[in-house]
Amino acid sequence: MDGQTAREFDIELAHGEQDLWVFSDMAPFEGKRLKIEVDRLPADSEGLSMIFQSDELPGADQLYKEKYRPQFHFSSRRGWNNDPNGLVYYKGEYHLFYQHNPYGWEWGNMHWGHAVSPDLVHWNELPIALYPQRYGDWCFSGSAVVDKDNTANFKTADEALTQPFTRETVNRR
Repeated sequence: MDGQTAREFDIELAHGEQDLWVFSDMAPFEGKRLKIEVDRLPADSEGLSMIFQSDELPGADQLYKEKYRPQFHFSSRRGWNNDPNGLVYYKGEYHLFYQHNPYGWEWGNMHWGHAVSPDLVHWNELPIALYPQRYGDWCFSGSAVVDKDNTANFKTADEALTQPFTRETVNRR
């Protein structure tokens, strides 16, 4: 974007019929011109022709109804998830942060996913909490805390301690 790399990741593109859809939230780039670059792709791949822009997820009506999808434990809408990196309770909601590869079904492209729940059973997946700063600078294990008394002194003058978590406040930490 504007001559700078905005996001860089590995993704396995389909050879024929797809069995996994992945997506990337483009909201932070609204109104900007983006260019997709590909390092290598098999000559017979139709993967690039399957990329499209939409406000709807393909197959959204079947999410969480798949045969092997866990129904009790949290699982992300797409991609691979692993280690929980933090579970905190804040203003009536549990916030779960976890290692996440949003672009494939195996380890890699490590981000921090974010989901909230009122009861630890019913979950709502939120946008990615932490993106890698550059390729290979993955977001590995860590932890999350609610520092309501500002003992770490991270509070800024214009930031209320009672504000809800947002992508911006999580990324600043």
